[in-house]
Amino acid sequence: DTQESAFEAYLQKLSGITPTASATSDGIMGIVLDKDARIDVVMSIFEERGITITTPTSIQIPLSFSMGDIAFYSKSDLKDTTELVTKFINEAGTGKRILMWEEENAFNFGYLKIVDNITEIHYISIEVGK
Repeated sequence: DTQESAFEAYLQKLSGITPTASATSDGIMGIVLDKDARIDVVMSIFEERGITITTPTSIQIPLSFSMGDIAFYSKSDLKDTTELVTKFINEAGTGKRILMWEEENAFNFGYLKIVDNITEIHYISIEVGK
């Protein structure tokens, strides 16, 4: 087993899903995860680093800065998604409270930062579908 297949098995066990295979545009079989499984995988990346996610009822911050976005629909997107989340965590710092909110077919993860007495939200967006 490779590290990637071991990690995949761990994530599947964690999310309680059974993956299904489907052909991608290049004819290669890929693992397709349902929306809930994709969200669980992203949440596990934060949890593995000891970060707690808070879900506010609404977010109204005057300044917002996107630090990146990605679409996460299949196992082939996992590596890039993990890299984006890891980069975000490194920039946010582990002591920060991470906020999560949903907009249309994407989940956003952000942290608050005060610059010149103005609150800013810095966030990433992960498209997971409907």
